[in-house]
Amino acid sequence: LQHYYSCKDLEELAKKLNLSLRKTRKIYTNLKEEIDNVDYYDNNIDLDFPLKLQWKVTNKCNLKCAHCYLGELTNKELSAEELMKIATKIANSNIMEVTITGGEALLVKSLPDIVKLLIDSEISVNIFTNAVLLDKFEKELSEKMGYSPTSKLNFFISVDGLEETHNKIRGNGTFEKTMNNIKLVVSKGYKVTTNTVLSMINHLDVPALYEYLNNIGVYKIQISNLIASGNASKDMLLTKELKDEFL
Repeated sequence: LQHYYSCKDLEELAKKLNLSLRKTRKIYTNLKEEIDNVDYYDNNIDLDFPLKLQWKVTNKCNLKCAHCYLGELTNKELSAEELMKIATKIANSNIMEVTITGGEALLVKSLPDIVKLLIDSEISVNIFTNAVLLDKFEKELSEKMGYSPTSKLNFFISVDGLEETHNKIRGNGTFEKTMNNIKLVVSKGYKVTTNTVLSMINHLDVPALYEYLNNIGVYKIQISNLIASGNASKDMLLTKELKDEFL
């Protein structure tokens, strides 16, 4: 609507609608007032279906992170056929966006086929991952689709400190693999958001980590609070004083 705010634009719009300029301006003003009024949405929009969906596709994980709130995971899995059946139901719905998580989602061998189906169905996809397997996944998906679907697929990647700290939390060698794969997908045009779980182990790393991630082209940087369950113990939580200092 803002595009038609000028008198010239309103005149053009009036001609297209076959209305007088005065009536067109009145319609525009009324619509703008409704759009700016929160009560309008509460009173007039009642969806019969969700717009977004989060789907945990696996319990399996290839890492054992020090702060994982899930702890030990079961190996019970759905088959590729069962996963594709769910994906087909999602594709045939009115869902606009799907967030895929795990465990480690990229361990699902049929995930490229699932993501292709969703994207082909005009559904945006977010994948939460530790990115250790990201290069293999992106290559297989791009080959299946015939292009890199950068406008329909975003990656949310766990990064928990600079090299020494990240490896301490997630395992030796993981920092290098994750960073290389972040740089790879960023170079192809994908938007990468990183997430850092704040703890006593890594809070001092965060300022330098932010600068590093910004310099390699990360789109957004997030911080999450540690949940003291599973592998994570209460002594990993920041004290109130340290959290205030961090903020």
